[in-house]
Amino acid sequence: MHPPPCFPLFLRILKYVSFYLTVFLPGVFVCLAVYLPELIPPQLLYRIEAAEKATPLPLFAEMLLVILILEVIREAGLRMPQSLGHSVSLVSGHHSAMLPLPPGL
Repeated sequence: MHPPPCFPLFLRILKYVSFYLTVFLPGVFVCLAVYLPELIPPQLLYRIEAAEKATPLPLFAEMLLVILILEVIREAGLRMPQSLGHSVSLVSGHHSAMLPLPPGL
């Protein structure tokens, strides 16, 4: 007989968890940082506040911009040839997450 479908079930659960984290985590972060800052540990709150002072955009607009940039990178990776597409998506996603925005942007 066939073994129980543990691995496909695990992948399905992982996809659903990833989807919900992708959809809800940016909103939860913005909600906590803007409306409920007392729930964030003080050290993290000081860093968020310093980063928010360094950028001219409000936190909500900054989060939308990050989501838009990552979506453009994902689409670019899908349109490239198979051998290059995954590498470009991973490398550019890593660099866009690691590089800070210039103060005048």
